[in-house]
Amino acid sequence: MFSLVTLKDSVRIAPSKLAVDLEEALTDDLNGKYCNKVIPQCGLAILVYDFCSVGDPYVHPNDGSATVSVTFRLVVFRPFIGEVIVGKVRSCDELSGINVTLGFFDDIVIPPGLMPEGCRWDAGERVWVWSFNGNDMFIDPEEPIRIRVLSEIFTESAPTPKELLMANANQQNNLAPPPTPPPSQFTNPPYRLVGSIAEDGLGLTSWWNS
Repeated sequence: MFSLVTLKDSVRIAPSKLAVDLEEALTDDLNGKYCNKVIPQCGLAILVYDFCSVGDPYVHPNDGSATVSVTFRLVVFRPFIGEVIVGKVRSCDELSGINVTLGFFDDIVIPPGLMPEGCRWDAGERVWVWSFNGNDMFIDPEEPIRIRVLSEIFTESAPTPKELLMANANQQNNLAPPPTPPPSQFTNPPYRLVGSIAEDGLGLTSWWNS
């Protein structure tokens, strides 16, 4: 579910932070820049794990700030395809299916076609229901649910001219790609998982309790 990715970046340290331990200042800056943001084709950034290399600070004579080139490892959330994870039902919708949350990540969807045979939409209760052996089992919000990850979708917005200039500068300096802006700027979330509960052992954990 979690993995390490290695990135390169250039960190600008303000004069007020030059007295702080260098790695602590770098960690604070990088966590603020990356954490809880989606890095395209990498996943959701969680926190800085460690540093592989830290360059010598270059002090700018005009403002006294220092720039440091770093290579670091970042913990990211990105389940592998086929992995089984447990979350909670966040909401249900007739067209899109079931939305699942892990608490720190909400963009997990189970489409109607990836539910067990016998699932139907209950318009009155506005939830999905699995009919099995004559019993109706409601898939209610907040219920723990076990799903298998089948695919992932990264969605990027069209870059602005300023973002294109920054991306070009990063590429020339061999730096990490900038994090994706917050999901509120997108029609679709920047990172989404598609899951299935159409197998024995999957679905609400209460279904399989002995």
